Amino acid sequence: MSRIDPHQNLFFYYRGPTKNNDSLFDTQLEDNATKSLINILEFSHKFKEYVIIKELFSLFQIPYKEGEVFQAQLQVALKRIGDNRTSRPDASIVTSAGTFFIESKIQATLEDDQLFRHLKGQSPLIVITKTKVENKQPGIVYCTWSDIYFKLKPLLNTIQSSFKHILLDYLTFMEVSLMIEGFTGFTGQDFEYFSAGIKEGRELLKNKIDQFGKEVLSILKSKHPEEFTSYRLGRTGGQDSVWFAFGSDVEKVRCHYTIWASREGITIGFFVSKYYLKKFFKNIKANSGMIKKIIEKNFDINKDEVLMKMDYAKYRSQSSIDFIQKIMEINLCRLNSEEQIVALFEPIHNNLKKCGLVIYRTISYAKYNIDPKGTKKLVSDTADEVLKLYELYSYFKKQLD
Repeated sequence: MSRIDPHQNLFFYYRGPTKNNDSLFDTQLEDNATKSLINILEFSHKFKEYVIIKELFSLFQIPYKEGEVFQAQLQVALKRIGDNRTSRPDASIVTSAGTFFIESKIQATLEDDQLFRHLKGQSPLIVITKTKVENKQPGIVYCTWSDIYFKLKPLLNTIQSSFKHILLDYLTFMEVSLMIEGFTGFTGQDFEYFSAGIKEGRELLKNKIDQFGKEVLSILKSKHPEEFTSYRLGRTGGQDSVWFAFGSDVEKVRCHYTIWASREGITIGFFVSKYYLKKFFKNIKANSGMIKKIIEKNFDINKDEVLMKMDYAKYRSQSSIDFIQKIMEINLCRLNSEEQIVALFEPIHNNLKKCGLVIYRTISYAKYNIDPKGTKKLVSDTADEVLKLYELYSYFKKQLD
């Protein structure tokens, strides 16, 4: 069963209508997000997975004793003190410590007047938003849907009951409904879309690679702001990976970075178009010496792999590395002499109208935990791999200018 298949996910029916009416869509999405949160709390108590309640109540600043009974209610109408107007928070949670109201937002704007009316109810108010609130009001507990997501996701590894499947469905619902800000990590199941053709999987995967790309690019811009200025998100079509391209100008398709995410891991590389290689090969002997020096400077030639593939076809899209015919794949770190490099590039030199280059490195997901720490490390390691290739990329790019 696919966790991104609407027919298999308990929470997908909460997603509401298609976005034909912005106001109606926003309201229903927020109402349904609150319903799903309340259901998770109630399911947790039913399955005696009290750690879920403990973590969420801690985030909401609600006192809790393990196993304590609580009541949750949706859309509670409160009369304002001093007039006949009412306030209607999205939900309330009643425990032995008192009543706590919840107001949730995803797309809609958080309005001060609305919060003021809720506060007049004289009970603690919890506000859950998609983005962090900068101008916080006193007497309100603020958190984001991402806070909730990252509180719950590590607990998947500790739950033994069938509640684990309910929690997994809930986390997936949050991802596909785009309630989360920031990169949440890739799993093999994310790529089920390619074999199953599930629309929701395409949306989730496209959003993930976009968030991942922007976080990687943020790190790179802090190192080389003049170089990493252009970014383009690729399509999620029939190939088996998603991608984004970046560099100083990705639209010229002369020489730019591309990062692919597939079921197995991350591929980091740069693409050199066949239309711009002629100038480079005019001075291949001089170039080969510099390539060897750059490789030896930036990589461990006994351990590292800097792979090069040749595109040897009438036309192939560079959007997926697996679309590039594997006519040649060689580890540049294993080339011991300039003569070997010249010999390696000779087939390309003789077939400039047919060949392009992809030079790349790979990262496996295996060593990364799917939690905030693991996803942050995957982002930083990917940026590090880009920087390892930076001098080689810059040299190629300079020769093509």
